[in-house]
Amino acid sequence: MNIDYAIVELAKRRREHCGDACVVTQTSNFPFFATVVDAHGFFEQKVHESMFAQFVANELSVQANKDTGSQNVPEWFEEVQQAVKRQFDDQFIGATSACLTVDTLNVLRLAHAGNCRVYQYNPFCQDGTERLTKGHTLCLSSEQKRLELFCEADRFRIMTHGVSIPAAKFSEKRLHYFEPLYGWSRKSLHYTRGFGHANFRPAFTHEPEVQQIQLEIGTTHLFALSSDGGSKAVKHVFRQLRTGEIPGDSSVHEFSEIAEAKLSEKVKGPKHDAAIIFLKVSP
Repeated sequence: MNIDYAIVELAKRRREHCGDACVVTQTSNFPFFATVVDAHGFFEQKVHESMFAQFVANELSVQANKDTGSQNVPEWFEEVQQAVKRQFDDQFIGATSACLTVDTLNVLRLAHAGNCRVYQYNPFCQDGTERLTKGHTLCLSSEQKRLELFCEADRFRIMTHGVSIPAAKFSEKRLHYFEPLYGWSRKSLHYTRGFGHANFRPAFTHEPEVQQIQLEIGTTHLFALSSDGGSKAVKHVFRQLRTGEIPGDSSVHEFSEIAEAKLSEKVKGPKHDAAIIFLKVSP
């Protein structure tokens, strides 16, 4: 088993620290683990997003390396949420995450909660990009259905934003919580799963969606884990790979350089924090 990886982390314009984080670990007991974490805070937050994102990424890595069989991924997320609750329960902050593991039986497992993504390069897909995860947002009917019970109890409410602002040219559904002294919260969430965000719980959950893929021996597989801010850069790389603008034998480090250049092409710098892990897996 050979796994090569390269990381891209960039802070958005006018910010010194990136609010997204990446961690990759590889040990003798647990062959490979990678995660991308995307933190989101409100203006009252007392801790910087980058600290929170790195904490969650590190805690996920610790849990993964405890579990040599990689069978209990939901338990990892539970342990990490308990660690977040102990250390950050009074903060208006949260994070989404996507994880990838590869074991000695050539089984790749994906787990995600929120809007971080896992992509696979597939030349038969449009732009060469196959998205393997669906973001947990209120765009998903399954997430809306899951939240109905909480909304019926009048503890939470789903509201549509943007309709009364023609200049915005968009509308989206967002989750609000009820504050006994103030009514419905001004704070709201578009994504519906992840860590932290104590005020939105239990409607907001850290329960991950897990899937596994049996990797074909003798074939090189190319993946990318990405925060939402890095998704366009991943698609840019895979598109160029599909059209031949990037040689097929390019290294993951070359992919990361192209992605970073794409993210930094605006004069003022990236519009969003971005974290990407490119992976070449050869069983």
